[in-house]
This record gives sequence, C-alpha cells and structure tokens, in this order.
Amino acid sequence: MIRRSSAQSLRQVLRVAIYALAGAFVLLAVAAPALQAQADGALSGQLKISANQSIYVIGRGNQATGTLTTTICCGFNYNVYLSASGLPAGSTMVFSPGVIPAPGSGTSKMTIWVGINTKPGSYPITILATGGGVKATTKIYVLVP
Repeated sequence: MIRRSSAQSLRQVLRVAIYALAGAFVLLAVAAPALQAQADGALSGQLKISANQSIYVIGRGNQATGTLTTTICCGFNYNVYLSASGLPAGSTMVFSPGVIPAPGSGTSKMTIWVGINTKPGSYPITILATGGGVKATTKIYVLVP
C-alpha cells in the first residue's frame, strides 16, 4: 500500500523520461496521482453498501429489521463480511447472512434488538462491509424513545 506522502516522494523520484534516439518508442514513467490511485485507491469504489432505510425507531425490549445491499464493480470477486459498531449498551445486531459470498454482491437481513435497559436516545450505527482488503460503510440511526 502506497500512502499519499510516499506517492509524493515517488512522484519526484519517478519523473523519468526515457526517449529512444531513433524515436521508435517513448517511455514516460511519471508518478502522478494515477500511481496512488493504482496502488492505494483503485479498489475503494469496487464495494458499496446501503441500507433500505436510515432511521429505525425501536422501543426498549423490541426489535426491527432492515435490508442491507452490497454492490460491486470492476472485477471485485471476494466474500463480503458484515459488522456493526456504535450499538447502545445491551443491544445487539445480527446479519443473516453475515457473509455475502463471492463475488460479493447481494443482500443481508439485519435484525436490531434494543435491550430493555437501553437508555432513550439517538444512536448512530456504522455498518461495515469488508472483503478483499476493501472496506465500505453506511450509517443508520437507532432512535430509542
């Protein structure tokens, strides 16, 4: 993985131009933003995740369900693993399936259980999809009245 600062250093080092005297071919190796895109960011747009709704109002001791959809492009072909962070204490979230098989495009049912002792409030939940070294996130909100 090439980081942005490394790419900047490489940009300076790799500004190499090799010109054939006969003009048969010209090879220009220029470390520009494309180098970083290839090494670091080319995969970033290959996996996306979305939820069918962004706000879930769930009373204490109750549950709600939703659907997550992963979409892929550009040759992505990996299992996609789902996880969540930011759940309120005493609450759980389950994905069915928890792994979307390769090539990675599909849906998963999400079930959110809010604990009986969960404090009322608004809770931002980040849902993470990972596969093949690529990460994608979406955010939902659980409102506990």
